[in-house]
Amino acid sequence: MTQVSLPQAGSGVGDSGPYTADDWAKFFEVAFTGDQAATQGVLRNYLNELEVTRSGITISIDTGAGFCYGHWLLNDTSVDITANACAGVETRWDRVVLVQNETAVAYNTNLLLPAAYAGGVPRNSCRVAILRGTCGSPGALPALLTGPNIYMVELARYQMTGGSTGAITDYRDFCNFSTEVGSDWVENRTRQFFVSALIGQELIGDNIPMDGLSAYPPSIEFPDTDHSAAYGLGLIPSDYLSDLTIRTVVIAPSNGNVYSYLGVYIGGCDDSVTDKTFNSGWVAEGVVAPATYNCITETSTPFTHDGGEFLRLLYQRNPAAAQDTANCDIEVLGWLVSYTADS
Repeated sequence: MTQVSLPQAGSGVGDSGPYTADDWAKFFEVAFTGDQAATQGVLRNYLNELEVTRSGITISIDTGAGFCYGHWLLNDTSVDITANACAGVETRWDRVVLVQNETAVAYNTNLLLPAAYAGGVPRNSCRVAILRGTCGSPGALPALLTGPNIYMVELARYQMTGGSTGAITDYRDFCNFSTEVGSDWVENRTRQFFVSALIGQELIGDNIPMDGLSAYPPSIEFPDTDHSAAYGLGLIPSDYLSDLTIRTVVIAPSNGNVYSYLGVYIGGCDDSVTDKTFNSGWVAEGVVAPATYNCITETSTPFTHDGGEFLRLLYQRNPAAAQDTANCDIEVLGWLVSYTADS
């Protein structure tokens, strides 16, 4: 059959029903994700859009709804999943996913799930889960399954180092509704810009400005001997709406954790320079691989901003702390800033 239409009145006449689950799934897949079913699925502006956050080793998937290859999922209560540890300082990558199970039994291969679904994703069901990577393979992402019986759509990813989770990286791709207007409007709402590291200082030892020599210019070298800091200055874009997320970009010659801190100061003319501040706290972030752009020490600021306000950033590293296991100088390039635009 080269053409089909639904729904139609009647039964067994023309294109009328009964219709199968596959018929409806194909309809929703085409209508809401077009040819992007492998990546798209989250419905924008419904509840909390299945946003993924962390607290310690607890990964939380917030409320929301979406499609996994045409199968609709509603999540009206935040779901918490425990990310189990690797041995020692081994690392791995995990992906937070929607999982559609079309097999005859519960599915649990390489998945971490909440206690309510300890036995796996039920048959003929879609659920949120963590797709667990392999400890000791720091650069390898676990492969998403795309059928014929198990389908996955990614929401986020993070790195596990020993018993610590790294920053959450958002990989939600929102439904485009397969229309020209909808596709352009949604795709253009997520924006990014970069703030360069402007100046660095060694806070211990010589306590003088750094010499500026760097293996990866233009960047600022943080020695493995001194507590160091770098600063940056930017501007909140005029089309800013919400969801300001900031990640520090560093390069290192070896693997290991970097014990670091990110502070954010935002304000406009006549505001105090200490107003609207947020910081990540001191955290041990894993460096993924040598000579790699590592986006670490993420902070999502929890207050309202206005376009045109000043954005002042401070990044620090304390190599003397036991949590800092990189045992090498690192290069700080600056900060990758992402946000949702108002148009």
